[in-house]
Amino acid sequence: MDDLYLMSFRNTQMDGLDAWNAARIGKQQDSDADTFPITDGSLEDILRDLPRGATVIDVGCDGWSTHAMAHSVGRCDLVHIGADLGSQPPDGQPSGTTYIEIPGDGEMFADQVADLAISRHCLEHSSKPLGSFDALLRSVRPGGLVYVECPSDLSCLPPAAADPRGNSFDNFWDDPTHVRPWTPGALYRLALSFGARPIKCGRMLRWDIPCSAILVLVPMSRRTYRYVTLKDVGLGVDAAMRAFWQEL
Repeated sequence: MDDLYLMSFRNTQMDGLDAWNAARIGKQQDSDADTFPITDGSLEDILRDLPRGATVIDVGCDGWSTHAMAHSVGRCDLVHIGADLGSQPPDGQPSGTTYIEIPGDGEMFADQVADLAISRHCLEHSSKPLGSFDALLRSVRPGGLVYVECPSDLSCLPPAAADPRGNSFDNFWDDPTHVRPWTPGALYRLALSFGARPIKCGRMLRWDIPCSAILVLVPMSRRTYRYVTLKDVGLGVDAAMRAFWQEL
């Protein structure tokens, strides 16, 4: 990816939800100013801070990179479950890990087995994103965490090669299985639609790909999906939660 483009992307990184809203959020959401944005290293921090012996379920566990990441930050005590659509685990399954097959796109695959569910670069492939996100929430115990990361709208900006014979992967749409990119605001509204409280949300880079990512707190009781627009809702997570989930 072009260095000038990456520099431009880094210069547009937000300290909240999106660039045009950043100034207002900074003024009215002071308590979130240092904690709400997500960074390239946020997932490592999340793994590092989990309770001892916590269970992590990794959806789309190709390469078992979450297991390797946990070990790299000294969390060899975590219990790892991999989950994907294939009937067999990806190559290189580490010893002591478990693999489960996801029955289908957007279908439930586990019920309250984990303390943290991670989905990296999977949601953009889903034709049923509401079901996929709901399945992630269902896989985690009440009060647990879900982390989702996927290519953002900015990954659509680099021009794709005119001659495909170079086999380069320059643009989001170069992958024929990609369904849609995700903005931070879309992930934020998706979480709120299920009553999951956003803890961190924003833009970051993964493998030089501009991404959106969110960390949410799973509600203590299941919530039925409701469409959330945030129209006429004041700034801040608390205002959004009160507007759509008054009982929380």
